[in-house]
Amino acid sequence: MIYIDNPEKESVIQRIEEKDGYLFLYFDNPPEHLGKIEFVNCIAYQNKEILFCKWQEDNLWVLPGGRIETDETVEDALNRELLEETGAILKNSEVLCYIHCFMYKREYWGIAYLGEIKQLGVPTDLNEVSEAKLFSSYPDNRSQQGPFENQSKALYGAAMHKLSLLTVTKS
Repeated sequence: MIYIDNPEKESVIQRIEEKDGYLFLYFDNPPEHLGKIEFVNCIAYQNKEILFCKWQEDNLWVLPGGRIETDETVEDALNRELLEETGAILKNSEVLCYIHCFMYKREYWGIAYLGEIKQLGVPTDLNEVSEAKLFSSYPDNRSQQGPFENQSKALYGAAMHKLSLLTVTKS
């Protein structure tokens, strides 16, 4: 759906329902009412495959990301979270969308980045994740869904769409 957040700028906004609330994904332009960014998600890719990490506690495949620490820039948090949860290093990155969450009786903001992988590695935070793996399709979490499953699916779909457009442009 296309909504106009600012009459001079058109943006695509997607509402995502989750079991503990809902969120909005703002593509193209940041919304005028953008709040303090509290978390990052990283959709890291290599050869049209997206990197996921497996949560140790729940045995779920999720997109890497997490909270921004005090005195840390958004970009520093992006690189730290990706390294901790997957061992990967990015060649480059760009904002995929801004995320406005209404979850767990809180309102907060985040940014999802799309980045090309420069180097794969192994996760450094093995207390949180057990492994990282590239997927050519969204991984199946059959046993249970994570708290941000629909957001992850939407981000994965948006990233794959953007990557398909980049491939067409390069051809």
